[in-house]
Amino acid sequence: MSTLIIRSDAGHKIGGGHVMRCLALAQEWKVRGGQTIFVSQCDTPFFRDRIMGEGHDLIRPTHEQSHLGDLATILDQIRHVTRAPGQTALPWVVLDGYHFGPECHDVVLEAGFRLLVIDDTAHLDRYHANVVLNPNPDAESLSYDCMPGTRFLRGPRYSLLRSEFLSWRNWERSFPSKAGKVLVTLGAADPGNVTLQVILALREIRTPTIQVKVVVGPYHSSRESLYEAIAGPDCPISVIETADSMPELMAWADVAISAGGVTVWEMSFMGLPCLLLELAANQRSTIAYFENQGVGDTGLQVGHAIIPGRLRQKLIDLLLDSDHRTVVSRSMRQIVDGYGTKRVVDALCEFDQQP
Repeated sequence: MSTLIIRSDAGHKIGGGHVMRCLALAQEWKVRGGQTIFVSQCDTPFFRDRIMGEGHDLIRPTHEQSHLGDLATILDQIRHVTRAPGQTALPWVVLDGYHFGPECHDVVLEAGFRLLVIDDTAHLDRYHANVVLNPNPDAESLSYDCMPGTRFLRGPRYSLLRSEFLSWRNWERSFPSKAGKVLVTLGAADPGNVTLQVILALREIRTPTIQVKVVVGPYHSSRESLYEAIAGPDCPISVIETADSMPELMAWADVAISAGGVTVWEMSFMGLPCLLLELAANQRSTIAYFENQGVGDTGLQVGHAIIPGRLRQKLIDLLLDSDHRTVVSRSMRQIVDGYGTKRVVDALCEFDQQP
């Protein structure tokens, strides 16, 4: 195995989905014996500790985001340490982030590395890469301007799941007739504090069996407002900051309220019925896909403002209908089988074996 160099960032504006899905790729690469290096602007202990705690190297760029000089300098430094004796395969660079444009692609290829671009929207004028990965359901319909020989990996079968989820592959979900366990997870940042709106809406539910766990990401800037909202006696809502084990929480829950980002694919693998909120424009196609598949309820918000009454009613309906939850759960598990990360790494290794 050659070296895998991942250039991806996390932050208050962009959240943490890019880094977390790249972490899945790094885990599989390292299991196969390759070296892994993250080049990342992630300014919270949560991401830094997660990356280094799993044995991946971490380099923090001098400048923020996509500074070309930083990228060229770092790659020049890495070039001298990434080739093991007798290794012939070129190191791979992964770029995952909307701020890495064609100029960044050129820098990587001109430095003598192979390039994987992880993309969601085909928003760039051109993609100068060896492999382009788009794990979203509308990937086949998007048009990419690429160099000759570019290989495409498209659709949910290439969803990148971290290793902690894979041990749940054969786990079976139960479907109580009157469910009550609700997981709320709206991403690493939630700059609009939609989480607070959800909590206020759920506080009005009088179903005695309801229990709500709200996961707050490392970049959430309004934690105090959440704790104030759940203060008082007999509140069935608790807040969990930067959860250590999302699979366990998803297994605990009967239903989730989630943003339409990377977490959707994790919930799909876990067969967790969900209500989906669009917190960014790039989530729209994924949410529409789940709605078309009959496995997600949408139309719960206008802009970033939820419709409290509609959210409450949809949630109650889902909690009380075990037959519907059963059908939804089984359909979701058909969408993401958990082998996506392996397929991506297989594709990169196959590329290396070409003459």
